[in-house]
Amino acid sequence: KGTVPAEAKYWAKADLELFLGSNGQLRPKETASPNAVAASALLSRARQTLAEMKISEASAEYRSWCRHLIERQPVHLLPTVAACSPVQRVEKGPAVPKVPVVCERPK
Repeated sequence: KGTVPAEAKYWAKADLELFLGSNGQLRPKETASPNAVAASALLSRARQTLAEMKISEASAEYRSWCRHLIERQPVHLLPTVAACSPVQRVEKGPAVPKVPVVCERPK
C-alpha cells in the first residue's frame, strides 16, 4: 500500500510493527511530530551502536572534554600556536631530545 521510510531500518522492531500496524499513521517518538527534524542516518547508526554495546552514559573523559569546551566558549578562540618555525629532519632521533625534530621514515 505505502512505502516504509528509509530511516525505518534504524527503528526498533516494536516501532516498526507499530508503524506498519497503523498503516503509517504512528511513528516512533523521535520522528512523530511532522515539524520534527529527522535524525541523520549517522546519528541513527551511532545510537543503534551505542544501544547494542549497552552504553547508556558518557565516559568520564567525554564529560571532561565537554566541560572543557563549555568553559572556553567560543571554541574558535581556544589557545593557538604563537609562531611556526622550521623543524630539523633527521634519520634517527637523538637519545636526549632538546629540540623538536621530524624523523624520516626508513626506506
